[in-house]
Amino acid sequence: MAETTLREGTVEEQRRREQAERERDDVCQELEAIMAARESPQTGEEQQSRSTHCVTVEAQEGLQRS
Repeated sequence: MAETTLREGTVEEQRRREQAERERDDVCQELEAIMAARESPQTGEEQQSRSTHCVTVEAQEGLQRS
């Protein structure tokens, strides 16, 4: 009984984390779109540095979970 409850709790926690990651990715994409629309045309290098910010944040969060 306790093992089943623990397993169910673990599955639910995993589901919530995955949902939060999807929401974070969506917000990051929206932010990048807003920033791109508000700023004047930039060089490819500036755009690349902005788009890699979210990837860097994701990598850091992955390391923190480990």
